[in-house]
Amino acid sequence: MKNVKVDRVSSVAEVETLQRLGVNAISISLSSDRKFKDRRTLSKKEAYLIKDKIEKNTSFIGSLSINSYQEMIELATDLEFDYIQLSSIQQSKILPNEVYQELKIQGIGLIYSDLECSYDTDPSWILRSIHNSDFDFAQIDLLGDIGDSWNFLKEKCPNFTDELQVSDINDIARENPLLITTDLSENNLEEIIDCLANIKGIAFVLGDNPIRDDFHYFSYCEVIKMLEQVNLR
Repeated sequence: MKNVKVDRVSSVAEVETLQRLGVNAISISLSSDRKFKDRRTLSKKEAYLIKDKIEKNTSFIGSLSINSYQEMIELATDLEFDYIQLSSIQQSKILPNEVYQELKIQGIGLIYSDLECSYDTDPSWILRSIHNSDFDFAQIDLLGDIGDSWNFLKEKCPNFTDELQVSDINDIARENPLLITTDLSENNLEEIIDCLANIKGIAFVLGDNPIRDDFHYFSYCEVIKMLEQVNLR
């Protein structure tokens, strides 16, 4: 089964409902996300409440800021995260490989998110910001700047051989553990999972009041409706 990951989960009630509907990776944010003006950033106290509701087969992930590597590792260990998640946008958040190895000693993995690509992106550039770094998953947003993203990639891009293709994503995923988000819906979710056979899973980024319109995000209600209509177990 593919991983089904939801980012920026913000309450115990959300955790319980998402797990019931087949989500097996819950990510919470302890650092603010500049892309949104909402209330999905949690305190450490709120994070502990959610930790207690994480089921045995669910990965618990924390999106963190880096004040110091040691503080980051201590917090991740304290909250018993299975993975920490860092944005790939800022080079300062790309961990030295020795810090990654220290995380692994503690039993904690690493996910890099905010990797974006459009129809004209050279496939070799998609992971360029982390190409010399160790990680467990890379999370890519496919064609966030294009409406009807999945259909565009699937139907329009094949008309131009120099544009990004579904096969390019599968080729990257064959060599690298990828999580994918795009304009996921109840109408295309199963098709995307089938067509991108080499990816490790899909990701939904929860958010309200975005300050940009060139990336994919979902309201909590949208994700619940989708998961209720598509059996991902």
